[in-house]
Amino acid sequence: MLVPKSIRIVFLLLMFFSINLFAEITLKYKDGEYKFNTTTDNGLEYVKLSDFLTPVNIKPIYNRSIHKISFSTEKNTFILSPISNGVYAGGDVQLFTKPTIVKKGIIYISKPCLMYIAPFMSYRVTKTIVFIDPGHGGDGEDGLGAEAVLNGKKIYEKEITLNFSKHLGDILKKRGYDIKYMRENNDTKLSLKERIDKANASGASVFVSIHANSSATDKAAKGFDVFYMSEEAEDNYSKIVAQQENKFFDKEKTDDEAGNIINSMLVSGHIKEGAKLASAISSKIPEKIMNRGVKKAPFAVLSGPTMPSVLIEIGFMSNPEDLKRINNIDEMKSLASKIADGISSYLGN
Repeated sequence: MLVPKSIRIVFLLLMFFSINLFAEITLKYKDGEYKFNTTTDNGLEYVKLSDFLTPVNIKPIYNRSIHKISFSTEKNTFILSPISNGVYAGGDVQLFTKPTIVKKGIIYISKPCLMYIAPFMSYRVTKTIVFIDPGHGGDGEDGLGAEAVLNGKKIYEKEITLNFSKHLGDILKKRGYDIKYMRENNDTKLSLKERIDKANASGASVFVSIHANSSATDKAAKGFDVFYMSEEAEDNYSKIVAQQENKFFDKEKTDDEAGNIINSMLVSGHIKEGAKLASAISSKIPEKIMNRGVKKAPFAVLSGPTMPSVLIEIGFMSNPEDLKRINNIDEMKSLASKIADGISSYLGN
């Protein structure tokens, strides 16, 4: 029987994905750039210690009788152990969740531990990238987004999302993250494919899409929502919000069967992480802002990024109280700081 090409591709990818979901860590040393493939154990990413030390021409010493792993540079000595959470580096001891494990005689170092000791070994750590998508952009109903009037002036969702995204990006930059934007100083309308391609080409660790909500039937509705991707909405409200945001994107179709299947597999591999990211963000929202919680829905813009992704509705433009809040610079910076706390918390874990 002749197996369709798309099914063969998926079968091969399934074999590969069962080992690793394209996870890797990139570090720079002298004039070279090194990529270390990761493996996962109990929810933590690990790299072979030998792979990590080879570029700097160091070999570890493993004393099995006392479970001591050690290696040195000209300036620093490092001591680790598979039975201790303490790591000696740079003259100090730091605690990690399982910094090292040993399997079949191979020593693995956890990603958090690796990222901590790398600078002591003259590695230049590539900054973690956060991709921020200010919702909408351009002309037309889908480009302008929701609209409202504040102090006699008409305001569009695309303007609020861009301003808020810049505040969020500035805060994250100060915390050491590299920020990529879907749009930064322009008013460009991008197709769904262009948005997804741009996000996936960025090398980002997380994708955050910023929006402002609106309700035509309930002017009292207000508050903050954070969504992650799901094939089905969990309730009628989530379904309505997704339909509102998908009005333009739903018209776009693709006939690339294999590409669609592969993309769906990649996305499904990150849905659980998207839920964790959403929860981390939601947990940081201050009590003075009505927090509508974490929800899941089939948002088109979350259907393609191959990284943990969330869509945030920062407030209701149809609610006078929310409208005033999300157009106040101090309030925007305060909320952006809390969202940054959630992103940092997720990435730190």
